[in-house]
Amino acid sequence: MKYFLFFLISLTNFFLFSQNENPSNSKIELQNNAVPSVNGTFNSVHNSNANYLWSQPVATDSVQFKNDAKVIKAKQNKDQATRKSENTEKKSSQLNSTYSNYSSVQKKAKTQSTQRSPTEEQQLQINQLAEDMITIDPNSVETNISYYEAGNYDVKRSSYIDNAAKIFPNHPDVLKYKVANAIIIQDSAEAKVNLNAMAAQQLLSPEIQLYGQDIVQSACGNSTLITHGFIDNYGATFSQFNNMATCDNELTIVSLDFLQSETYREVLKQKGYELPANDKVDVAYLKDFCEKNEAKKIALSMTIPRPYLEPLVPKLSPVGIVFEYRASPERTFNEVEYCWNEKLNKKNLRGYSSPTSSTLSANYLPSMFFLLNYYRDTGQLKKQAEMESEIQYVKQKAGLLQKKKGY
Repeated sequence: MKYFLFFLISLTNFFLFSQNENPSNSKIELQNNAVPSVNGTFNSVHNSNANYLWSQPVATDSVQFKNDAKVIKAKQNKDQATRKSENTEKKSSQLNSTYSNYSSVQKKAKTQSTQRSPTEEQQLQINQLAEDMITIDPNSVETNISYYEAGNYDVKRSSYIDNAAKIFPNHPDVLKYKVANAIIIQDSAEAKVNLNAMAAQQLLSPEIQLYGQDIVQSACGNSTLITHGFIDNYGATFSQFNNMATCDNELTIVSLDFLQSETYREVLKQKGYELPANDKVDVAYLKDFCEKNEAKKIALSMTIPRPYLEPLVPKLSPVGIVFEYRASPERTFNEVEYCWNEKLNKKNLRGYSSPTSSTLSANYLPSMFFLLNYYRDTGQLKKQAEMESEIQYVKQKAGLLQKKKGY
């Protein structure tokens, strides 16, 4: 019991987590300057060369008219090209400005620490800006991606992400949302193809892939893994689809992000999950979901923001890089130790030095503290010293030493 109480205290100290004007086409009027009449110029000429002289100005005027027409036509073309260029630039400027505003609101919505769903005000802004982009330029890749995104994984908008894919098939957001849509409609083959394309482009970096593998390895033995954002959801799904983990049981990944989709919620209901009545995915939603589905043996990714986890702390215990949700801990210390030593690759601790690996390394600390106190209390001095040293290293890598001294 004291290990568990210590874990609860340490959890709150060392957990880290991680959005045309269409100017009227003025008509160019040909200004046909009055050309002096041939008659007016030459009728007064009375000599033997009159017939010859008569014919010359006519020919000259004809050539001059043609030359003038060419100049005017060239000016027309130039003016039209200029107006077209100005229109294009103006439309592009309008689209960029609207897209910038849209992205700003989306970023705020996606980085909320207490809810996955946008607020009502944010959703109204998102909808209006997405509609504005459709009006400005319905054929741009940004417009089609944004209109799909604004629907919060509404599969009825999947044609927009398909349109974007025709324009820019390897756009990061195109691939990301094609994966999401495929998972939601249960098209595993399509999801795997696009996940692998993301990996090939380093959108799913080796750090994320290996972290995803460790998430799934940690969750083995549970029937449900709850994820929150891109790294844990896509990393774990990539690992699962590519058989990187060694789970003997079927593990259902439940994404808090995808739960915004009505279709996704219906799929989970068909799998036997009981869902909260409120469709807003927030802290209360997660708590209600866990309580209603406790028999499903739930594991929660440690990348889930702290406010979501705080109401669940009395029923959480660390295994690898997940928290198991149980009325009382079911894992023995030996099982937790076995997971740590034998099942996890832990490549983000010492195998990489990137900012991503540094951030993710902090999520290994809860299990490390859990094991450290077990070693202390059972007199396993060598293991205790090794774990103390490793904890110091991970805290330094994650940037925690300067924030708080000691364990």
